[in-house]
Amino acid sequence: MLVERQPRLRWGKGKNSKQIKALFVNEAEVEAEMLLTGLEYLSGLREILNREQVNKLEAQGIFLSHF
Repeated sequence: MLVERQPRLRWGKGKNSKQIKALFVNEAEVEAEMLLTGLEYLSGLREILNREQVNKLEAQGIFLSHF
C-alpha cells in the first residue's frame, strides 16, 4: 500500500492543532509503511538467496535470520 505524502504545513499561517496532528500522523504512517516494506523485502531475500549470498550480507551486518 502506497501512501501519498502530503505537503508540509508552514508554521505561523493560522493552522489549527487538528491539521498539525493530522500531518504528524500521516508522516508516521508513511514511515511505518516504509519500514514494513523494507522488512518484507529482507524476509523475501532470505528465501531466494543461496547460502554464500546470505553470508556476504551477514558479513556486512545485514542478518536475514532476524526477519
